[in-house]
Amino acid sequence: MNDTTQLHDGISTRGWLNLAMGVLGLAGIMALLVGLARIPALGPYVPPLYFKVALVGHVDLLLVVWYLVMPVLLWRHLGLLGGKWERLSFGIIAAGTLAVVAPSVAGWGEPVMANYIPFLVHPAFVAGLAVFLAGIGMAALQAAGGLRAASPLARAGALGAVCVLGSLAAMMIVAWRIAAQGDVVSKDNLARIFWVGGHLQQFAHTALMLTAVGVLLKERGCRESDLRRFLSIIHLYPLGVLIGVAAGAVLEPEALLKSPLMTDLKSWGVGIPTVLAVLLSLPMWRRERGVRSVAGRAAHASVVSAMLLLIAGGWIAIFYGLGRQTTLIPGHYHAVLTAVAVAFMGLTYLVLDREGVRLPGPRWTVLQPYFYGLGTLALVAGMAWAGTHGAPRKTPCVACAKDAAMFVAMNLWGLGALLSTAGGGAYFILAGLAIYRWTATPAAKPGSLQSGAGEVADESVQRI
Repeated sequence: MNDTTQLHDGISTRGWLNLAMGVLGLAGIMALLVGLARIPALGPYVPPLYFKVALVGHVDLLLVVWYLVMPVLLWRHLGLLGGKWERLSFGIIAAGTLAVVAPSVAGWGEPVMANYIPFLVHPAFVAGLAVFLAGIGMAALQAAGGLRAASPLARAGALGAVCVLGSLAAMMIVAWRIAAQGDVVSKDNLARIFWVGGHLQQFAHTALMLTAVGVLLKERGCRESDLRRFLSIIHLYPLGVLIGVAAGAVLEPEALLKSPLMTDLKSWGVGIPTVLAVLLSLPMWRRERGVRSVAGRAAHASVVSAMLLLIAGGWIAIFYGLGRQTTLIPGHYHAVLTAVAVAFMGLTYLVLDREGVRLPGPRWTVLQPYFYGLGTLALVAGMAWAGTHGAPRKTPCVACAKDAAMFVAMNLWGLGALLSTAGGGAYFILAGLAIYRWTATPAAKPGSLQSGAGEVADESVQRI
């Protein structure tokens, strides 16, 4: 079966990319509203809590919605999605996203800066988030049908889908147990639900990021045997998710919130497999000769940047620890979250190339992952350095800069933030221009990132 047959009557690649870039654009608008809410001249006209309301919308669109929409694009191009089921999940995801945006822009509800998934205590926002996650769950359910696929990349993508389903199942179990005792939509109970699901979602993010890295490694010409060994590590992540789901079913939600179980499970269950994956990737960092396409060179840049960021995040966690509430904590998670983001950025360029879309500014497309990654490394280095001197997290700590070492650390932090922001903006411009100028048809190039994908999509649709 030809690779392009997987497209049949599902959503087009352009549809998913438009949604992903639209989410990034909305996240940027919410960031602008956050900035405007801090201008003193506008103070009398801005509701007192609007800064935090807009911040919740920005964080959720970027770190929840975009980080879950991009894996759907990955599943589609591994041949794991298709048909009416894909179209339905797309509609639900888009509707949920808009429902999350509306209360954030309007300033409705009480903002709660909960771990992993901040939220607004408002029926419209909670309902929108629930609808969005339901759409993601539908896509993941279809993608999980590829567990028996012949391709190691398709199986890896399906394992990531299983992790997504596990995190959603854990949230549903905790919500069901809370519903028997009280109001699920209260801020304390929502925080308990997202505490469990948020920890398990990190397993899914990591598994799917490594799958995307596998796709990029294949593009830049790594050996099949090396790729199989690298992808074999992904089998370990669903085991941690299974333990987390069992904990959510057995332990009381309040006890689970106070227990170190979920934190320890994430630290060991995500940390050890990821260290192994990074070690297995080291021999594959060298770009193979003959890989001269823009997408291939951008894939190489994305792999190197993602792995360096994982090393930085792991180094902070292993050698400095995250027990104290210092800037070591945001330094760690900025490194690992950006590793996920830069892998999906490289995937975007590759998907566009597979669709026959000409990438604008070839040199900038290749440099952008390096620029974004190195900027974030500088940001993380500044955060970690400041954290070793006791700089508290979640505060500007201007007074900290009186110390010479802290002065250098915080300026490095600020410089890295500027470079990282510029790198992220470059991705939005480059990918956005390519999509805007899209003149290719699905037949221009194979739409799948692997051969034999159409059969997987057809089988998974039938199983659904």
